[in-house]
Amino acid sequence: MTRGRKAKSINEYEASANDSNLVRCKLCLQYSPLSYGDNSWIQRKSFSNHKRSNVHLQSQAAADRDVLVVQAQQPTTQSPAHDTYLTLESVPTPPKNLGTHGQQYGPCGMTESEAEMWNTLDGGSFKIELDDPEKCQQQKRLDFTKRLDEFGLWAHLGSTLPEFQDAKAAEMVEEEQTFADILETVMGASTFSSEWNDKYLLFSLSAQTPMNDAVDQMHRDSGAIIADEQWYPYPSKLVFLLDAVDNMPRLRISSSVMNVILWLLREVGVQGVPAASEFRKLQTSIRNKKVVETIHWMSPKGNAFSFNNPVDILVNDWSNPLVRPHIHHYASLPKDGVVSEIWHGDKWRHSVDRHALSPMYDAGGAHFYIDEPAETKSGELVVPIRWLEDDNGKVWAEAWEVMFDQDKATILDTDDHIVLIEASNLKLNFLGLQDQGRVPQWSETTIASGHPGQMPNPDRALVEGEPLYCSFIDVFGDDVNLPRELLQQESHTHFVSMSPHASIPEQFHGVKDIIESTHKKPARVYDLLTDQYIRLKVYCNCGPGDNPSQSKSSGHIDAVYNPFLTAKYCDITQDTPIEILHTILLGVVKYAWHATHSGWNKSKKSLYSARLQSTATLGLSIPPIRAGYIMQYANSLIGRQLKILVQVNYFHVYDLVPENTFQLIHAVGVLASLLWVPEIRAMAEYIEDVTVAVANVLDIAAVVDPSKIVSKIKYHLLTHAVNDIKRFGPIIGVATEGYESFNKIFRLCSILSNRLAPSRDIAYQLARQETFKHVLSGGWWQEKNEWKQSGSSIRRFVKGSPMLHQIYNLCPKDSSRPGDTVLMPLERDEKKHPKPRKVLLLSETANARNAEYMTNDPVLKNPHSTWFLCKSVIAQSGDECRIGSWVFARGPEAIGSVAFAGRVIEILQSVSEAQSVVTIERFQISQSLHQKFEMPVLVRPFDERVLVTVTAQV
Repeated sequence: MTRGRKAKSINEYEASANDSNLVRCKLCLQYSPLSYGDNSWIQRKSFSNHKRSNVHLQSQAAADRDVLVVQAQQPTTQSPAHDTYLTLESVPTPPKNLGTHGQQYGPCGMTESEAEMWNTLDGGSFKIELDDPEKCQQQKRLDFTKRLDEFGLWAHLGSTLPEFQDAKAAEMVEEEQTFADILETVMGASTFSSEWNDKYLLFSLSAQTPMNDAVDQMHRDSGAIIADEQWYPYPSKLVFLLDAVDNMPRLRISSSVMNVILWLLREVGVQGVPAASEFRKLQTSIRNKKVVETIHWMSPKGNAFSFNNPVDILVNDWSNPLVRPHIHHYASLPKDGVVSEIWHGDKWRHSVDRHALSPMYDAGGAHFYIDEPAETKSGELVVPIRWLEDDNGKVWAEAWEVMFDQDKATILDTDDHIVLIEASNLKLNFLGLQDQGRVPQWSETTIASGHPGQMPNPDRALVEGEPLYCSFIDVFGDDVNLPRELLQQESHTHFVSMSPHASIPEQFHGVKDIIESTHKKPARVYDLLTDQYIRLKVYCNCGPGDNPSQSKSSGHIDAVYNPFLTAKYCDITQDTPIEILHTILLGVVKYAWHATHSGWNKSKKSLYSARLQSTATLGLSIPPIRAGYIMQYANSLIGRQLKILVQVNYFHVYDLVPENTFQLIHAVGVLASLLWVPEIRAMAEYIEDVTVAVANVLDIAAVVDPSKIVSKIKYHLLTHAVNDIKRFGPIIGVATEGYESFNKIFRLCSILSNRLAPSRDIAYQLARQETFKHVLSGGWWQEKNEWKQSGSSIRRFVKGSPMLHQIYNLCPKDSSRPGDTVLMPLERDEKKHPKPRKVLLLSETANARNAEYMTNDPVLKNPHSTWFLCKSVIAQSGDECRIGSWVFARGPEAIGSVAFAGRVIEILQSVSEAQSVVTIERFQISQSLHQKFEMPVLVRPFDERVLVTVTAQV
């Protein structure tokens, strides 16, 4: 016999009709048509190489599975104990091959060590012997260092790897990862991997599964899912919900728990459950769409860290239907001078360089830029210098007047020649004037001022004819173009960076570089409100934070290297406002509390606790009071407990502390009540009140404890409150309580990692969460030069899912309207069954007893009208008023009523009419203040009980 190559079976491939040297694999065409495809002709002599390829090995595995199922369906002479189970030996043995690193693989693509592990598997339970934990950890670090060397950006990190705090932490991470790997293998999950080098996942048919359902079971286990475009970018509702569960920000689950969930779903017969490995690949593919990019950075000091691109986050906000309608891109003209948002403050309105604000107004067919002449509808020429927006969304322009002297024009660029023009009154922009040859010749004065050099505005060249706006961020990580009410929601707090090594200025170095890149190349985004592409420049607004971090940002520490000091249009010496959590609650309130309780004996502590626990909390936005806890841990209270004390302590300690301490508590309470306001209606008067309140706190604090005045920086910081309020508006608009509560979220991201690179791992996980939230809320993202949105089924499902709204804090603004009521809960019988709702005649209600009607409602004149009892009603202010709440009310202006104070006695809703009424016990304000508390006193008129009924809709 002649020695040579073994002949190939002609059944393994088919030859091309045009060229007999071209062949393609029949097995791959049958089992991997998507991966193999139509353009898969290869040279006949290369077929042996093809048989070692991943796609062929995957196809071979699928064919082996089919053989396995057929064998399972055929009757055998095995003992009953083996009728419904497939043993390890029954799995066909694939051809041996070499792994990617030349490692020899045994049966089922397993290494010899893996085969040995399965050979030692006990019939009832299995036992895996682990190497010494310290050796395992050391090997992991060596492997990690090797991976770092492969990434150029991480060159300096290997020498400063963080150590675990103790051996238990290392063992816990090791055990978690090992258990996750075991579960993924043992749970009988998925499909044979697309890579033969991955482990085969074995399965067993349970005794309750009929053998004729084996094929269906196999399809269910395969993880193969038919994609449904309505659930895009997910193939199905199930996979979407699995990703939702896996990305819960405050309830993180490990890989092992996710594997158990997948196993459980499969065991109960759920169709289309993905394989664990395929599910992770899908998550990676969605993240790779780069909705939020994670950037790896090396600081000038050699510290490596990772951060999520803040520009991507802003782009998401502008293309998100839940966020975009609330974004303001111009400074504001507040109605009646009311200041409530950052864009009402002095910085946006006057202080900041106007070139940092949005430079243009989009009139639809024309773009009007600042520093360019524009013609009004009345024929006048003006030069807009700043765009403004009123509360109704109407855009205005502050503009310089243009004066003509013979044939030359002069721009009157002084404050006394600034006019306010409605933007809709502009007719021709600079380009329009150019086209018509009507740009005037400028006077020598205007030329010397440099104005013609800004015509056309240089920003036009950056945007290729698309609208351009500017967006501000606080370096704590939020979009300050949003209203304060939204900024306090967790879903609008965005993680950017953390590092155990790089300082705050070092981390800002990378963020600043990305932000300033938009000044030369503005970010392009799809604006869903105008249905067009726009461009964005990004600037830093301010740096809220605790006192140490603000000190670092301002350059008090590490001033040799501080990128904050060179940030464009951000004066970090002024743009680090005092913060009510750290400066007020954890500052002066905490100092006053210490002076209050430090000298108490046991009896005084007991008396105080009883008083505190009996506080009437209606109308106070505070959690339930736990007086015993507060007294027991008096020296370790946090912000939410101190917020309770600053509101109520004044009424409980009047006879438990010296007079000077009582006056300090009073002064601090007055200051807090002034600072915790959502809007300022008379700025000049408000500023005067805050100035006096700050001075009172400092004066009495110097008497109570003089040493703290010179040793506690937070007392000094109070003197900056007035300037910060002028610059940013209400100080609660830059509160960091939301950021502090966000700390738990990124800590949870670190717990479930190996903690070797926390900056990277946390950034990756939170980028995944950002991506999922964007998809969840119907946001748009760019994919292959096309802007896409989540499927219609996702958007519809999320809209009607309170659970997802709660988990991801997507709760929209409360839709309750003034006058809306909530009915009393239904009473229940002895068996807890609800009783029919009780209906009252008007004559049976409280308002029928000596009630003075401040309403012309005809329903109230009918004693036989029927009513439901309610537990609450929404006031004109938006507050929820319950039975017992103290309110201010008045009747319709038609009957000449005046406002009065009172307490809610009863709330009624008509059974037949869309009408609700509130019965209030009326009180009067005494002419003199309380002698001890120096506050207004409410008294009954002539010591008589007077009931007044008003309509809830007034």
